[in-house]
Amino acid sequence: MQVHTLFLPLLGSLSLFSVACAEMPDRRLDAWREDAGVQGVAVAIHGAGHTELAVSGVRSEGGLALQPGDSFSIASVSKTFTAAAILVLVHQGRFDLSDSAAALSGLDLPAPITVDQLLRHASGLPEYMGGALSFEVFLGQHAEGREAWSADDVRDFAIAAAPAEAPGFQYSNANYVVLGAIVEQQTGLPLAEALDALVFQPEGLSSARLIRTEEDDPEALGHSAALASMLGSAQLDARLNRELATAGDAAGAVAINAADLAHWAHDYFSGTFVAGLDFDTPLGGEAFGLTAERIAVGPGSYQVSYGEQTLILHGGDGLGITALAAYDPATGRAIAILVNDDTVHALGFGDAGYLDALARELLAE
Repeated sequence: MQVHTLFLPLLGSLSLFSVACAEMPDRRLDAWREDAGVQGVAVAIHGAGHTELAVSGVRSEGGLALQPGDSFSIASVSKTFTAAAILVLVHQGRFDLSDSAAALSGLDLPAPITVDQLLRHASGLPEYMGGALSFEVFLGQHAEGREAWSADDVRDFAIAAAPAEAPGFQYSNANYVVLGAIVEQQTGLPLAEALDALVFQPEGLSSARLIRTEEDDPEALGHSAALASMLGSAQLDARLNRELATAGDAAGAVAINAADLAHWAHDYFSGTFVAGLDFDTPLGGEAFGLTAERIAVGPGSYQVSYGEQTLILHGGDGLGITALAAYDPATGRAIAILVNDDTVHALGFGDAGYLDALARELLAE
């Protein structure tokens, strides 16, 4: 089982909490990286105020070795931050989860949709990546020298198509693009500044930022074999990474290092950062091919049963990017796994060879 969208989307300094980071043994991670065939990986495990960290591989093909503070694009794991910003605004009394998304966002949505429906992928809005924003259009714009996509461009794509007539759970980046518009409209700030004020700064995530310009580029750049036949190289450069990230907007444009992401996974998924992380049966009773007995849906998060172990998590698969943030409520430990390669995928829900399988193994130790 995999959840994969074809394209989504300086030495970084560790945040204040990460000063206490300890290095975990790299040899095991080296072996995993070589077996998986990826160019680079960073892993951080956080619990009881302590973070262990390891990196293996390179920042880019033929490039410098990865450093502990290096940031990666995290594709759909970005949704955890957008969801958190929405929950903060709700707790501030700005609006309710049952309120109209159209009224709050200022967008002309194609159907009546609430904020909560967007958070839980229950709006019926279809995926725009590969749809309204086709890969052909994306590559054509890249060939013409585009540096980034504007939020307005992406929002137009996100609401271009009518929602499903009988919506069930339907994972769609469009939901979180609209949520990003709500954050901007209700704070009066550009999304990057709003996320910084509402989430990154309060949580002390000094490496986290929304990719918008060259200054926001991560140190680790992705590798994708699928690119070789289209662009002549499997290695993403900073411009292409920026185009992919900005095409994801609030659904996929955050860059962060592993230590900060593990800390975030602990505080957000445990409900420490903001209350309201409740989990419901997926609309229609199924999500990602899993029945309600195995999966429940929360704001920017999923509660998944792996037999005797339950994890709260979010994965991200993008072109040249694979990421996972997960939290084990039974042990109070969280893990972040960041890979600058798309040879592996984030979620196998019990199958071997996925990042959630590696996470379960490492969290069990």
